[in-house]
Amino acid sequence: MLPSQLAKHIFFNKKYGRAFFREGIPPNYEDPQNFKGGNFQLLLLGTTGNIQLLKEFDKVFIICVKNLIGENEGNIDKRFNGIFLRCEINPGKYLDKSIDNYSNLKNLPFMVKIELWIKDQSDYKKLLSTLIKKIEEQIKKEIKFPNEKIMRNFEYHNSSKRKEVVKKIENLRNLKIEKQSVSKRLVGIKKVNKCRSDDVWRE
Repeated sequence: MLPSQLAKHIFFNKKYGRAFFREGIPPNYEDPQNFKGGNFQLLLLGTTGNIQLLKEFDKVFIICVKNLIGENEGNIDKRFNGIFLRCEINPGKYLDKSIDNYSNLKNLPFMVKIELWIKDQSDYKKLLSTLIKKIEEQIKKEIKFPNEKIMRNFEYHNSSKRKEVVKKIENLRNLKIEKQSVSKRLVGIKKVNKCRSDDVWRE
């Protein structure tokens, strides 16, 4: 699945994506295999009617995939868990304001997100200065975009998502503890009430 193919789906889905991950690893932050990592995210901005630009987006994605596989005979670099390719409607961001308010669906503005998910965030600095840098240089060498705002270089994302996950887990744990505590108190109250009713009955 390439960006040009995903772009066709956003007429019916405002967001659409495909994940290509190692076997046994789901593409979500909650999974323990992704929890300690993060992802390098590259943005491509354009319109669905620009066929030539979509072809260039496909080339960018292929460059990313080939660099992750490298000479590993089809096996992804061990520092990465997978690639997430997303496509979604982009309401005018960074695009020429003279475009006719996107009334023509053939020129619907959209963005492509290419996310390279790493296993451990401790590798991100080294990867940023080596493999990620290599990918960006190759893209700039092989692909000439008509506008420098079309592509935004890789940015690393990790803390906000992980903090959200940690907070959710902590909230669930606290809620579970609170429920257990309430249940114990209720059991205690029932026992006391039973004793009192028995006492009354004896009287």
